[in-house]
Amino acid sequence: MPTLITLEEAAKKLPKKTLALWERNIEKNAHKGVLTEGLSSMFVREGLPEDFFGYENIIEEILLERGCGAYIKDEKSGLWCFGACELGGEPDPYGFGTIAIVALKNGAVYEVDDWKNSKDVVVCFNTPIRVRDLNIPIFSDFLMEIGTSLRSQLKNSRLHPIPQVTDEKSRAAVEEALAAMDRGELRTILSTNVIKDLLEAGVDARALEVLNISDPSASDHIQYISKLRDDVMRWFWNYYGHNPESTGKLAQQSVAEVTTGASISMILPHARYHARQQEAEQLKKKFGWDVTIEFSEPWQNAFAKCEAEAKAAQDIIEGGEEDVGNQENNDSVEDAGDSKETGGESDEV
Repeated sequence: MPTLITLEEAAKKLPKKTLALWERNIEKNAHKGVLTEGLSSMFVREGLPEDFFGYENIIEEILLERGCGAYIKDEKSGLWCFGACELGGEPDPYGFGTIAIVALKNGAVYEVDDWKNSKDVVVCFNTPIRVRDLNIPIFSDFLMEIGTSLRSQLKNSRLHPIPQVTDEKSRAAVEEALAAMDRGELRTILSTNVIKDLLEAGVDARALEVLNISDPSASDHIQYISKLRDDVMRWFWNYYGHNPESTGKLAQQSVAEVTTGASISMILPHARYHARQQEAEQLKKKFGWDVTIEFSEPWQNAFAKCEAEAKAAQDIIEGGEEDVGNQENNDSVEDAGDSKETGGESDEV
C-alpha cells in the first residue's frame, strides 16, 4: 500500500539534484504558458474515471514539466489523481530508482516501493527515454529576450524631443503648451524670454531648441525583430509536428525542401505517442481501465500530412524499382538482339 510521507522524508530518499529541481518554483510567464497550453493539447484521453473530468490537460502539463508522473489514489480525498513523480531509492540496472515518490497538487506526498510491480500506482513518462520537455523553457527565454529587444527598439524609435528653456517661467509655459497639444487645444505662449530666444536664434527659427534622445528612423528595424519572433515560433512548432510554410526560402533551397518535412517534424510527437500507448497499457494491466490515448485533431491533421509524404516517397521508391526492372528487361532484349546479329554475321562468314 502507498505510504503517506512528508517532504522532509522524501528529501532523504531523493538525490540532492533531483530535490533542488523539484522544490524550485519557476515563475510561469506568458510565453511558457502559451507553449505549455499548446503542447498539453496534443493528446485526447478517453475512458478515464470521472475523477479526472476537466483535469485531462493537467496530466500532460505535469509530464511536460516533470518528465514523469503517476496515477494514484489520494487518501485525503478518496479520488484518483495524477501527480508529479520522481524515482528514488535503490537504482535498477538502468539507473532508475525502484521507489516512486508521488507529489499531488494538494500537498500530499506518497512513497510506493517497487513501483514497476505495485498495483497501487501507474508511473508514466513524457517520452520513451523518460525526459521532460526542455524546449519550453529554452524557447520561453528566447521569446522573452525578443520581447525585450522589441520594447527597447520601440522606445528608442519613439519621437520624444526634450525642449530646452532658460528659466522656470519658460519651462512652465512650454509644459502647458505641450499638455494643450496632447489635448488637441491651441495654446498661445506669451513669454518675453521665449520670444527673445527665438529672435536671437534668427528669423527662420520656428521652434525651441530641443534635445533628441531617440531615433525615430530606427522604427524601420522593428519589422526584423517581429519577423525573428515569427521564425522562432515556427522553429518551436516544427519540433512537434507542425511544419508551417515560410516565405523565408533561401536561394539554395528548393521549394520542396521548404514546403515539405512533415515526416521529420513528427518524430518527437511519435515518440510521445509511443509513451502514451505504454501508459494506456499499464492502466489496463494494473487498474483494468480501458483508456485510449490518441492525437488531438490538430496533430491528426499533421499526421495525415506525414502519411501523405510517406506514401509519396513509397510511390517514388516503387516507381524507381519498376524503372530499374524495365531497364534490365530492355538491356536483356538489346543483348539478345546483339547476339542474334553476331550469330547472323557468323553464318554468313
